[in-house]
Amino acid sequence: MSPRVNQLVVGTTKPVFLVPIILAAVLGRSWTAIHHLPPDPGLGFQVAAREGSVLQIFSLADGYFQLVPRLASEILALVPLGQLTYWSTLFNALIVATCALIVGWCAEAFAGRTIGLLMSLATAITYASSEGLVGNVWSVRWTLLSATCALTVTPQVLHRCHWASMALILMTGLSHAYIVVPASFFIVRQILTRQTRKGDWSITAVLLGASLIQIAGFLSTNSPVQKYGAQTIYVPWANMGVFWYAVFLGPISLSVAALAIGLLASKSDDSRRLDVLLVGCSSATLAVLSYLQLGIKSSPAVATSVLGLFALLVSASNPMLKSQVRLGTKSLALLGSAVFLVLSLESYLASDYLTSGPKWMSEVALRKSECSRGDVSEVALLYLKRGDLEASETLACATIQDWDAWFWQR
Repeated sequence: MSPRVNQLVVGTTKPVFLVPIILAAVLGRSWTAIHHLPPDPGLGFQVAAREGSVLQIFSLADGYFQLVPRLASEILALVPLGQLTYWSTLFNALIVATCALIVGWCAEAFAGRTIGLLMSLATAITYASSEGLVGNVWSVRWTLLSATCALTVTPQVLHRCHWASMALILMTGLSHAYIVVPASFFIVRQILTRQTRKGDWSITAVLLGASLIQIAGFLSTNSPVQKYGAQTIYVPWANMGVFWYAVFLGPISLSVAALAIGLLASKSDDSRRLDVLLVGCSSATLAVLSYLQLGIKSSPAVATSVLGLFALLVSASNPMLKSQVRLGTKSLALLGSAVFLVLSLESYLASDYLTSGPKWMSEVALRKSECSRGDVSEVALLYLKRGDLEASETLACATIQDWDAWFWQR
């Protein structure tokens, strides 16, 4: 057995009480939004699920495959139209809670149970989620990505639950183009350490296969590399304030601090030092890549902020740190965690951007009432109203009447 495995401490089980706490933390942030939101920003996936065949789950959106959100939409299409917000919120909560436990388990492997518990809670309440993960099935791919990135740089956990890890990697890989990030660093580790364990080849094959599928899909659509913003430093809104700058600067700062600590660590344990550096590099790469392509957005920050904190806490917990920097690294890690916690508490509940519209069930009932008068053939379902800003989805009356029932038939 390699020295790397001897130094990791992986708990056999998570405390039972943690599961309901994590689930409650995720559901709690939806308290002010649960009556308002449809399951994706424009109902696009839901309309596609209803009007297309099941095979539409493999169709491309924004230039790449998004299997999990589309599969979720297929399942949600079986519930009444007015109840979409409740079921989508439950689906999101289950995904986020599961990913939070995975990230916590990976952190525990590096730094012990206390850090593992902290990372589980941090993943569940990450500050960017106030808009990115409340009832929005399209955004769960970012939480899946953070769990996959943490998993692929934690070999002990990866191999202990081989088939479950393979399933998570495949789900993420067919849902997010950024699977190339964990795939690249997993392969880099294999090359640098020249160590292979049972199952490494199958994991590599899944990572590479998913990456190639996403790359091929992207190239086939001729989609632009930069999704939002101009070819300059992207600042989407004026007067964004501390929160929005923290969405970009926070993850970058945490990653840079983690890399600095990793470089200061003793070289007496090259394997452990390499893993710490790879954690920091993957976190920084993801943060920069998402900024260049997407700008300052809450959805990608769900992953980048979690991984930035993960990298910092893992680096600061390295037992091979030189004695003269140990006190400083612990203080830095505590400071980073405190900032993360404050931002998370400040933006814990969903923002007014997601709660200022009409209640979704009432909106559906109102439009059904309009259709029942017989003088209109289609109506606009309003899902966002903020000042003068409104957004809606136009549906035929026949579609709404048919959709607002359990287990509709194609």
